[in-house]
Amino acid sequence: MAADSLTYAYVDRFLNKQKGIFWGSANNVLDNTRYLYWQQAHAIDVLVYSYERIKGSNPTLANQYKNYFKLWFDNKANNWYDWRGAGDPTGFLNEYTDDMCWIILTMLHMSEATGDLTYFDMGRKLYDDYVVARAWEDEKGWGFPWKSNDRNRNACTNTPGCIIACKLFSATGEQKYFDHAEKLYNLMLNNGTVRSTGAVGEPPLTYTQGTWIEACRLLYHITKVKAYMDQAELAANFTMTGGRCTTNGILRNERAGNDDENNTVFKAVLVPYLVNLAKDSSAQLPTRNAVKQFLKQNAEALWFKNFDRQLSPAMYCNHYW
Repeated sequence: MAADSLTYAYVDRFLNKQKGIFWGSANNVLDNTRYLYWQQAHAIDVLVYSYERIKGSNPTLANQYKNYFKLWFDNKANNWYDWRGAGDPTGFLNEYTDDMCWIILTMLHMSEATGDLTYFDMGRKLYDDYVVARAWEDEKGWGFPWKSNDRNRNACTNTPGCIIACKLFSATGEQKYFDHAEKLYNLMLNNGTVRSTGAVGEPPLTYTQGTWIEACRLLYHITKVKAYMDQAELAANFTMTGGRCTTNGILRNERAGNDDENNTVFKAVLVPYLVNLAKDSSAQLPTRNAVKQFLKQNAEALWFKNFDRQLSPAMYCNHYW
């Protein structure tokens, strides 16, 4: 399978197997891993998805991945922030609220995959004690700031925050988490962040499209209110056909005109949430079929057209697939 081949190369060339931390370059040849924290959430998430796929068919390899989860957790996901040792009993505290949200989502995913509540308990603690503590409310609504000391409540923080609240509500049944999710949804929908076209933010980026899609999908399954699923499908269709997230039908190079390498991770956030929508029988069949075809088209463009195997071991997914 292409997925297994990619995962093998990924672990072989980009994972520090003693620490469970991912390097920023193949075999860390560029020594550029020091300031990678939120990216580590998405990096280990790849192995969590792989673990879920193979744990029944290849338990030996799955157990190796499970050990990497523990190492990742024990090494605080490579958290580099200065206050890590000062007044932070968790080791995961970071100035950037969105960074912490990504880490929390991965902890919840690791717990869902393995049944280990260590990850769930820490994710819940980080959310309750640190993320929620930063929330503030005004006439526009209630939500989380991008950084601990600012007043910028953006989509890249509040849409993953909404997913966290949904997951915590589903796991615990505690009403406060549903209340949080509903407030975050309303903040994004009622203040122009999510537009009538299904675009999320300006410019619409794939990771905020993806987290909004998943937040709406989860809210639908909690409430059975169709308007939530309608929002998920609207955002998905805009992502695929609105012309802002694609070039010639393929997910665009989000690094174009931007020197920030962060943007190259964004498609990795979108894709799993589109997969969830495609597999969700509550979504409309035309939407599900369109998402499946879109994912297949992008996967084929990546696998068959954008790998130069002669560059091994430094083989990367192209910024534009």
